[in-house]
Formats: sequence, structure tokens, C-alpha cells
Amino acid sequence: MEDEKINFSSENFSGVHDLIMKALIDANRNNMPSYGSDPVNAVFVRMPKMLHEKMQETATFYWWNEEESEARFIFSFNNTLEDVRRFGEKLRLLV
Repeated sequence: MEDEKINFSSENFSGVHDLIMKALIDANRNNMPSYGSDPVNAVFVRMPKMLHEKMQETATFYWWNEEESEARFIFSFNNTLEDVRRFGEKLRLLV
């Protein structure tokens, strides 16, 4: 599992645990704006291109604005706390 690449590219194609799906259904009462106003799963980070390339060995994520060196991380229901910690450790080793 340690060598498996972490996927922070999109939440559109991952599965979800039954209890999480039930919680989503129970909480689905009103509309919520999508990307840009979403405080939960989208994180935008400025990083040097060399760091972006090196981190691609550990995780899948995309440039949001390559000219500004702005990367976009999308967290989904199948990302674990361990995924985020492993990503952070790799990042700390590189900077």
C-alpha cells in the first residue's frame, strides 16, 4: 500500500462506503454551490513546477493555473487520513 499512488485528481469516479452514502442522503436537504464556493474538498496550492513534478510520483493532481504555478487537490470519500499524512510527509521531505 505504501507504494500505491494517492489520487487527489477528482472525486467524480470513486466509490463510497454504505454508511457515508447514508449520511449523504440524510444530509441532502438543500442545494450547495459547487467548486469555488466549496469549503470542504477543493484545495488550491501554489508550488514550484519542479515540486509539482516530483509530487506526481506520490499523488495524482492537476494544475489549476500552470502560469501561476497553482495546483488543485480534490479530496474524495475514498481518500483516507493516512493518504493525506503520507502526502504531507513526502512534501516535507522535498521542501
